Amino acid sequence: MERFVALLPLGGSVLDLGCGSGQPLACHLLDRGFTVFGVDSSPTLISKCRSRFPKGEWTVADMRTLSINRRFEGVIAWDSFFHLSHEDQRAMFVVFREHANCGAPLLFTTGTGHGEAIGSFQGESLYHASLSPGEYRTLMKNPALPGGVSSQFKLRLTRLLLALVLDIVPNRRLVDPHRGG
Repeated sequence: MERFVALLPLGGSVLDLGCGSGQPLACHLLDRGFTVFGVDSSPTLISKCRSRFPKGEWTVADMRTLSINRRFEGVIAWDSFFHLSHEDQRAMFVVFREHANCGAPLLFTTGTGHGEAIGSFQGESLYHASLSPGEYRTLMKNPALPGGVSSQFKLRLTRLLLALVLDIVPNRRLVDPHRGG
């Protein structure tokens, strides 16, 4: 997170996709003087954000179809992006591009390789998916996306911050449906 924050201008704006309750990321960013626009599909979680963090802007929306005609100095999809299907993850790079100022850092969670895993959280099944690091690199460089993506983001490939699904889903491994496990 500190690497991401270091790439932001002082007081810059951050789009937090899948912000949940705002803890801990939005809280951390607001405390550091950044403005936060949080998006989550859960009205309950957005209500919590509004009451806990009145300095932020919060909206109920599906990040996969977000179109708010606004750009930000940074974009985060932390602990949310890796719950999307492979196809939805690929499509998110257009959403990232459409909402990021030129040079904006991008931070999202993925796994260590292509695959899917089912974990659990508070007794409920929880889906995780990841593309391969190579495919993420290709998506970041994809000139087929309008305006290109790599030119949009400050985040260089060496700074592509990857979280491990396996840290979230202990004792599980990603299963690549194309390779049979």
